[in-house]
Amino acid sequence: MRQRAGCSRIRTYPRQDHDGSTRTRPYTPRCRSLERRRPAPAPPHRRLPSIPGAKCRRRQRDGTDPRVPPLTVDILYLSYNRAPYVRETLPRLLEQCDAHARVWIWQNGSDPETLEAVRPYEHHPRVGAFVQSPENQRLRGPTNWLWSKSRADLLGKMDDDGICDEGWIERLREAHRRVDRLGIVATWRFHPDDDVPSLIARKVACIDRTPPALQLFRNPWVAGSGYLMKRVCVERLGLLPERGTFTDYCIRVARSGWLVGYLHPFVRQQHLHDPRFPASLIRTDEDLRRYMPLTAAND
Repeated sequence: MRQRAGCSRIRTYPRQDHDGSTRTRPYTPRCRSLERRRPAPAPPHRRLPSIPGAKCRRRQRDGTDPRVPPLTVDILYLSYNRAPYVRETLPRLLEQCDAHARVWIWQNGSDPETLEAVRPYEHHPRVGAFVQSPENQRLRGPTNWLWSKSRADLLGKMDDDGICDEGWIERLREAHRRVDRLGIVATWRFHPDDDVPSLIARKVACIDRTPPALQLFRNPWVAGSGYLMKRVCVERLGLLPERGTFTDYCIRVARSGWLVGYLHPFVRQQHLHDPRFPASLIRTDEDLRRYMPLTAAND
């Protein structure tokens, strides 16, 4: 047999087969040149030192680390002389709040029936503050009151004519926790009959691919009820200006680089001013005048 270059002489050694007989076969030692080319063995796995911040950050995204408390939430609840709506929506909102969420109640107007419906919740454990304004301060005053006084991580607002899906606070809060660039995220305030899937799909984007993936229906503004916004947006952009609207403010947030839109699949909100929702009290023109929306009152 021909000897390979760089190898020692071929040797034979006995080998015992299964039948007990012995025979010899050639044995070729490993070539030294091949040994020199063999890559060095990988070093043993060395565990990196623990970084508490990084570990908590990773677990916080999954929502599984009890050492990382949830983001705190303060929600402004606005009511205006609509006692039947208050009886329907305020108890539900308080039930949806956990130990890290509070409701700040602002009652516009002095309607005795509405005050009677609101007063029992003034000292509720989930109520952070209560204000009764004899005059209708509309939206800007109460909104700036919450934004300037609250120290929660997330700021929100819920009108007395809205009922959100169960767990909406947790879902929107989790989206904020997972995506730092998310500025404002809201519930979908429109009737399902108005949804056009082909148009909705054009504006849906994945904002976090960590399972389960997080999608956002991106839009420069959202409805002014049933949303959560990072307080850092207010710290950077200030309060609502005298001649500005919440829609204008959302556009400023979007132009500043924050993500704005509706969580998708949509977290639904029943807008009780839409007669198509079963809980709506509007069935006639007289009902519409009686339960006029706060944004249209006194115009």
